[in-house]
Amino acid sequence: GVKDPRACLFLPEWDSVLEERGHYLFVLRHWSSCIESLLHRHSRELAFSLADSIYPAHFAFWQNPTLAARMWLSYCKRILAFSRAHPSKTLLATQRALFNGQPLIATINTKFQFALDENAESPFRPDWLRDQASQQILATLPVRLVLELDSVWQSLLALAELKHDDESPIWVKESDENQKRLVLWKSSQSVLTKAEQIPDTLIKPVKFPQVSANDLITLLKIQENEDAVSQQFDEAVFKQENIDLDAYSAVFNWCQSTWPTITKVNNALAFWLQKHQQWSLAIKGWRWCLTLKTVHPYMYHQLAQCYKAINDSELTTYFANLAIEKNPNNPNFWVFKATLLREAGDVAGALVCFKKAAEMAPNKPGIIIPYCDLLEQEGDVEKAMALNNILLATNPDNNAVQNMAVRLAMKLYAKKGETLYLETKLASLSKLSKQQREEGLLLLLSKTGCLASETDLLSRILSHWSSVGLEVLQ
Repeated sequence: GVKDPRACLFLPEWDSVLEERGHYLFVLRHWSSCIESLLHRHSRELAFSLADSIYPAHFAFWQNPTLAARMWLSYCKRILAFSRAHPSKTLLATQRALFNGQPLIATINTKFQFALDENAESPFRPDWLRDQASQQILATLPVRLVLELDSVWQSLLALAELKHDDESPIWVKESDENQKRLVLWKSSQSVLTKAEQIPDTLIKPVKFPQVSANDLITLLKIQENEDAVSQQFDEAVFKQENIDLDAYSAVFNWCQSTWPTITKVNNALAFWLQKHQQWSLAIKGWRWCLTLKTVHPYMYHQLAQCYKAINDSELTTYFANLAIEKNPNNPNFWVFKATLLREAGDVAGALVCFKKAAEMAPNKPGIIIPYCDLLEQEGDVEKAMALNNILLATNPDNNAVQNMAVRLAMKLYAKKGETLYLETKLASLSKLSKQQREEGLLLLLSKTGCLASETDLLSRILSHWSSVGLEVLQ
């Protein structure tokens, strides 16, 4: 099973590979509840992430109010076309039918001549079903688009072999409590007059400074010694300064001719090229470093990363193994090898490497998190939770550690996981003052695509905040 609607974009490709072995079950969901689910999830991330930053991917649904609807159309039109072209190998069932106990496995067995266990316990959680949608969604969509959505839905229902007696959407109004919050917010002149004072930085993409090769070489030339030159490269890495693509070679050649035997300078140069994804030059740089007097095991590791970036699996593996041979006590080397093995399908080998790394660095999130991720995938959730609990004790404010704790708790104890999620997000939001929260929210609203979209986002964020006991306006 694949819970990723993007797979629908490649159905002909899947079918060309699977040929007669391919049989397809599509679970259909009305466009209203699909949109509602997207808006609920992404507004929750926005509401609980003001302490960190605003992620454009989450905000896109309110900047472009028709985005979610057009996504649904993109996927469902392809399901419709594929099902019409291959009726014997496709089965359509609505979400509402499955949650109401219709015989899915028996229908699959009958249509595809399978022998699946019809007595298997259903994995569906009715209490987690989101089958309603806010009426506010309709206000954000053009009439013509709504008509197209309805037309595609009816065409899908006509092909569905499992469907409920009533597949009509369930629209709900704003609660009275949330209506009061909206009125309070919109009447708060003290907040609304702050619009011009808020820095416009949360949503704009970061623009890196641009310098010419000549400028950078001139700057390097005036440095007094190798330490100063190395520092210039290090600062360029951390500042993310970019130069014209053709000019990286000029800097590389200058450095090679001016400081050919100095490890420190060539090391900084290779790091700089690698940071800017100049893989071929970075490889030349690291290989040159290996010919110099002072050689460090991490140089082999960096070479392995560069070769991985250009998809040279043989040299990636060679240098990854060489790094471990030169220094078997570096946990990062073992994690990198574990990642390679996992990608190659050698899960057992990956687990061995992850275990070695974890024994060396049980308190480092970058070491333990990917190990927990693989353990979770392999079904060993309890072991993953035990490892992550050690991380939590030493890294209580680390977002990745917190998110992993929530994810694992959701799998083992759903209600406990949900509570932990809300507690974590409330702790993050509570670090902001009331004014900071209001200003962050106001900036979001100023970037929405229309009035209805602004109202929808405002309503959802205020509701999310209320759900954890945090009121903006008292």
